[in-house]
Amino acid sequence: MSNTGVGSGLIAWSANTFLARLASFQTEELIRAGDERLYRAGSDHVVTKSGVILVRKGVLLLEHDDGSAPGAITFCGPGDIIGAAHALPVDRRCAGSKFSAQTAAIGTEVSADVFGEFVTNDVVMARALLAHVMYQYYAEKVYRARSVLAIAEQVLLFLEDLARRFGTPWTNTWNGWKRAKLELNLTQGAIARTLGVSTGAIEIALRELRNRELIETGYRWIIVTLREPSPYQAADDS
Repeated sequence: MSNTGVGSGLIAWSANTFLARLASFQTEELIRAGDERLYRAGSDHVVTKSGVILVRKGVLLLEHDDGSAPGAITFCGPGDIIGAAHALPVDRRCAGSKFSAQTAAIGTEVSADVFGEFVTNDVVMARALLAHVMYQYYAEKVYRARSVLAIAEQVLLFLEDLARRFGTPWTNTWNGWKRAKLELNLTQGAIARTLGVSTGAIEIALRELRNRELIETGYRWIIVTLREPSPYQAADDS
């Protein structure tokens, strides 16, 4: 399906994403250079070396795989880019990456060669790509820094991060704090791979958080208490 939705304003780009760092005309040029794709909720896809995906709507769970160990995961939303390394001659390890659509999603697939030309010839776009990569690196450092905390606290911080970005406000509050509902197919295994702990440890942590009434869980949804401010936000932002 060729793109016909340039300027349709499907959704605003999330902060700190690749597309949020570009001017609107640059985003439109990129979208015109690719093909629009619809990813059904629950469907699985492979990211090939020949393509780059600009996420325009929905939530995708990306699993990186360099062939040596079970892949780490990243949640991608509006404004994110998948497969940017394919357009660069420095790293081809993510050729086996795959993603699943957590919600119905729309993306624009641009060939790696075309995207590489954009980045090579546009300084602002090159800087946006660098900033995007550095932000992801910083996020990974935050997760590693949190590894000294109790597992239940790590899990709650992770869920708070997701809820602030992808959640919808929930009417009930708890202890004066806001709450948000995440409607994702978020498995214990996915959380375990992200935090680098066992699935059994995640099961125990989720039970503890439910008992403390900090989360509620159901089929493909979690209601998360958003502590204001996050007790580790200052350390994360430094």
